[in-house]
Amino acid sequence: MTLKKFEGHGVVVAPMLADPLQTRQGVRFPEPICITGFNYSEDHQMAHDTADGGVNHNEICRQAYQLHLKESFWDFLPCKGKVPIGLNGYYLKDWNDKKFSIKTILSTSGATGIGVKTGLHLLCKDIDGETALTYAADLGLNFDDSFQVHRDDDPWRFKVLYEPTPKQIAKLPYGQFQGKVVTKEAVKDDDGEVKKKGEALEVFLTNDRQVLITGKHPDNNGNYFWPRGYGPEDIKPPSDEVWNFVLELANQQDAPKKKKHYGGGASTKRLNPCPICGRNRDLWCEESSNGLLFCMNGSTFSAEKEHGTLKLGDVIDGWALVDKNDLCHTFKVHRPLTRRKRKPPSHKYRRSAHVS
Repeated sequence: MTLKKFEGHGVVVAPMLADPLQTRQGVRFPEPICITGFNYSEDHQMAHDTADGGVNHNEICRQAYQLHLKESFWDFLPCKGKVPIGLNGYYLKDWNDKKFSIKTILSTSGATGIGVKTGLHLLCKDIDGETALTYAADLGLNFDDSFQVHRDDDPWRFKVLYEPTPKQIAKLPYGQFQGKVVTKEAVKDDDGEVKKKGEALEVFLTNDRQVLITGKHPDNNGNYFWPRGYGPEDIKPPSDEVWNFVLELANQQDAPKKKKHYGGGASTKRLNPCPICGRNRDLWCEESSNGLLFCMNGSTFSAEKEHGTLKLGDVIDGWALVDKNDLCHTFKVHRPLTRRKRKPPSHKYRRSAHVS
């Protein structure tokens, strides 16, 4: 495991928490950086308003700007606690279909944090507890190689986010998924109520999940922060070790219901550029010899990033959408239906039999 010391940041670590980690290749946890102006507790706000360590507004603006730069690639949500909310402050039921600008989120009444949707374009590796960290370390997983989200009230629980490459995504057996390895069972009372949370190493690679990356944690008045040098601008693809672990979990999932397949045994050629999404680098989109176009969903290029939400039957520049899933949108040449001309009525008249 490559766990790196975070030096030169005024690190203050409680010995009870630091000692076990430091025996595992010298892990240290950095001083938190206040990221947003959300409604922290009064004590937290007063602590940051002191003359010695006042709020660093330049830092707040810098980090808000870093999220703003990701708006074209990531989908952000205002959250209250861990729950997405709308502009009216109420729970957002259909949050899967929504996204908000950072400026809008920061002005949303009742918001205490910013969530980001995961998916094939954005992998979240969630280390939830000391035993989960130990388990990951024993697997040799790297933690100092990408965007990190920590909590200032619990050094054992943090997230690392990555942007998988098209080649990595292509190795997934069933597309998007989420997986978990439980490393410590929860402690429950006789009524089944949780007295002490369990611990696990989790992977989110599905657009059915969103994770908080800044703001206030709903428990114990803790706050999320990014270590210096490990913000969203420093995000990278997962290492081979991390991706192999992801694939191992992916292969343990049940196969989804079989979807209609249009490809057949046709040969394909790469498109440059793709006429649907415009991809002109890291070529991935293909056209098959039987007239189908496979427009792949990436973090930068995708059919719906270029054209908005699409439904089956929609036509883009002469291509009709015939199938869509998490990996790609499938199109075929649009051939409009033509009405058949009706034959003119016959002028022959049948004689009627008259009964007198």
